[in-house]
This record gives sequence, structure tokens and C-alpha cells, in this order.
Amino acid sequence: MKIPHRIPSALIAGGLLLTGLAGTAQAIEGVELSGYLTVKATYAANDDTTGQQSDYAGGYATDHVDFNTYGSTIGMQFDAELTEKINTTVIIEAYGGNDNFNAKVEWAYIDYHFDDRNRLRFGRYKGPFYMISEYQEVGYAYPWVSPPLEVYGTNPIEAVNGLDYVFQTTTSGGMDFLLEIYGGNGSNEAVIQPNVIDNWPTTPAPSKGTYVDFDTKNMIGFNATLGTDAVKFRLGYMSTKVDAPAFGMYNVSGSFGGVGLIVDVANFLAYAEFVDRDTEDRADMQMAFPDQRAGYATLGYRFGDFLPYFTYARIDRGKTESAMALKQSSLTLGLRYEVADGAALKFEATQAKPESLAGQPKYGLFDSPLQAETGTILAASFDLIF
Repeated sequence: MKIPHRIPSALIAGGLLLTGLAGTAQAIEGVELSGYLTVKATYAANDDTTGQQSDYAGGYATDHVDFNTYGSTIGMQFDAELTEKINTTVIIEAYGGNDNFNAKVEWAYIDYHFDDRNRLRFGRYKGPFYMISEYQEVGYAYPWVSPPLEVYGTNPIEAVNGLDYVFQTTTSGGMDFLLEIYGGNGSNEAVIQPNVIDNWPTTPAPSKGTYVDFDTKNMIGFNATLGTDAVKFRLGYMSTKVDAPAFGMYNVSGSFGGVGLIVDVANFLAYAEFVDRDTEDRADMQMAFPDQRAGYATLGYRFGDFLPYFTYARIDRGKTESAMALKQSSLTLGLRYEVADGAALKFEATQAKPESLAGQPKYGLFDSPLQAETGTILAASFDLIF
């Protein structure tokens, strides 16, 4: 069975999330129901410089086998066709970790089809910020237990409330082309980086793992893809204004840009992506959301239902040399096994090497500087679509 390297064209066109993946979706009085589930377990026992446990990535992995990590997710999607040109989609998701599996509406939009090539959706939707951002919660749709955190941890924006125009066609050379232009605003939350808390300018400082609210407004961006089922190239960019009261910031600029490539030929599978977070060069913004550049490359080879893969990932400073930026490289060995149609087991072992920037301790994605040069993170997941 071939691993889906992207959610099918329905989502690429800004439409149904799981229609192409979940053949078992049911119609209930004109409403089509489908869903997805990821149960994840993580473990990372790494000592910091004081001999205490240093958790990884804001609680993603701790010193006990944790089935309540924020990577565990369940989602239910409801689709209804209102007319030949109008349909509506609602997706309710529940996350583990800090959210304690409290259900909330993550997608809620109306989709208007002008014709076969042009459509417009308006409402709440996941922004196509990075290559798999729109279906990041659907673990079955990609090879990893978790998308590389060095890259996907740099974007804390949860969703867009606004408009999304999509143009989709097939070129004369047989290549699929998508252009997506979107804009709007949003209310979000993000965890304060541990190195920021350790350098908090006032006392008492927030405790590690503290989440703060921030708003995005005047968001505008584009997402473009070109390719075939075998090779697909992606380019995207988004800019926004940010209000973050916890940091005393209002109407501050930030942007995300990135390029990505997926190759899926015969038994070979490769993913590569590079992203750049560029925020306004002022002290409060560089403390809350410092400039970062990050990337990864994944190579895998299928042996029947088994896909062993290798990932190298890295995060480094961006354009502004902020002392609060993070620097780390990691190597991951993983294995994916197709249990059945629509179900997969995955296992990963990661060795992460935090590095120093601007004379700061070596945090990387750990909650405190490590005693050793590297730390080890183990993770496993069961991913299902239905």
C-alpha cells in the first residue's frame, strides 16, 4: 500500500479534508461524516545541567511514557452539499496535552465553486503556512510520528478566520497547478519558550509551559504547488500583524515563508522543506517570536507494508541575531508499518543536539540546557482514518 504524500486534491483545492482518504465516510441525511485519530506515546529521560529532568519541546516528551502528549488527536468532519455550487464543512478536533482533549471547532467554512477551476471558501480554516500545515493533525497522511518539530514548531498560528481563493488546473504538460491566496485574522495561543522564561525581565517569571494568547490580524498569504503524483514542489508566504499583550506588543509585523518538495517514485519517498520566520526587529518581538530558519530532509524506502526512513532536521537563527533564538540539529530513525487500509503504526528514535547562540546556554528544543551533548527522544503512534 502506498503512503499518501498529500491529502487528495479536494483539500488542495480548499475543500474536503478526508473525502479522498476515507472511503468509509457515511452519508447521514445529506451530511457526510468522516474522521481521523492519532494515539501517540513519547518518552525522553534527559538530565539538565543541574541533574534534573529536561522535558522536550514544551511537554511533547517527558521522563515517563506519556500517552497524553499534545500530538494525540481525534477529529470528526461533517460535510454537506447545500447546492451544486455551495457546500459547507465543519471539523471538530480534540487534542491531548495542555488541551486535555477538550473538543473545539477547528474548521468551519462555506465553499463556493465558481467553476471547476475556481473556488472561494470563507469562515475558519487551517492556513497553508507550510507544506503539510493544512493536514498536520491527520497523522496517517505523512510518514513521521510527528512532523519535524524544528520546522513545524516555528509556527504557533492555529487557524485563519477569513477568505481563501483557490485556482486549480492541469497544465498542457500534465502537471497539477494550484494557486491559493488567503487572508483574515485569528486568535491563538503559544507556549513561552523556556529560554525566554529563564531570562524574564521581571519577577516573578512565568512557570515553564505557560501559554499566552496572541492575535493575528491583516493576515495575507499565498500557497502554490506544481507537480505530479510522483514529484510536487511547494512555495508559500504569509505576513501578519501581531498583538501579544503578555509581551506588551501591539501591531507588530511578522511573516513566514517556505519552500518544499515531495518525491514519491516507485518505492522511494523523500520530503524536504525549508522555512523562514522573519519578525520585526525590536526587543519585545525578538523575545516573543525571534527570527528563525529551519529545515529538514527525509528519505525512505518501502519494503511491502514497511517504510523505514531517516530524517535530518535543523533550526537556527534567522535574519536578526536574537539571543532568544534556538539552535539545534537532530537525527531521526523511523519505521512505519501499514496495519490495514487507513491504519498505520509508527516508531521513531531521535537524537537531538542543542547548540548555543549569542553566548546563551544550549537549549535547543529542550526545556533547559542539557548535561550531555545530545538528548534522546522516543515516540510511537497509531494513526487511523475512518
